[in-house]
Amino acid sequence: MAIVSDRKMLYERQIEALQKQIEETGDVETLKSETTRLRLLIEEEETKKKFYQIENIRRKHNYIPLIIELLKILAKEGKLLPLYEEAKERTLKRQKTK
Repeated sequence: MAIVSDRKMLYERQIEALQKQIEETGDVETLKSETTRLRLLIEEEETKKKFYQIENIRRKHNYIPLIIELLKILAKEGKLLPLYEEAKERTLKRQKTK
């Protein structure tokens, strides 16, 4: 794996450099638009990070207790065996068509 620098940090450094240029040169309009673009990129990076955190939590969650409870409820209601038989028939049909 390669080491990749944090884009958010890079964008923040670029904004700081642009602010210094604004103070030195006074070319406000061009540099302000670039600063705005960089701020939007920072917001995108933060949104990505939040999405990745949620996705990571979802992947790490243990769904086995939920599945077991679902199977128990289906068995109590008498729906588990018919669902199993139906799935078994579909599987056999698929195997015959191959």
